[in-house]
Amino acid sequence: MSRRDRAAVAGMVRYPLSVSVGGIGIPVASQPELLRLYDSIFTAEVRCLVDDAVAKGPAALRTHGGGVTFAHGRIHAADVNGAL
Repeated sequence: MSRRDRAAVAGMVRYPLSVSVGGIGIPVASQPELLRLYDSIFTAEVRCLVDDAVAKGPAALRTHGGGVTFAHGRIHAADVNGAL
């Protein structure tokens, strides 16, 4: 994210996914769709939270039975068949 490489970020995501923007759930079916919605999903605030989590390393991750949460709880990576 810090390099603003949208394609790399979109390539790290398992589709379909759902995101919440302003409290409204939005389904994202594909990489092209995520790229189209990128600025609405990964706002400047969220990007800063992710950069902060990266700087803090593993201490910024909160693990639980269903996956991992970071960026002050704003991003959740679910465990699906043993992979995040």
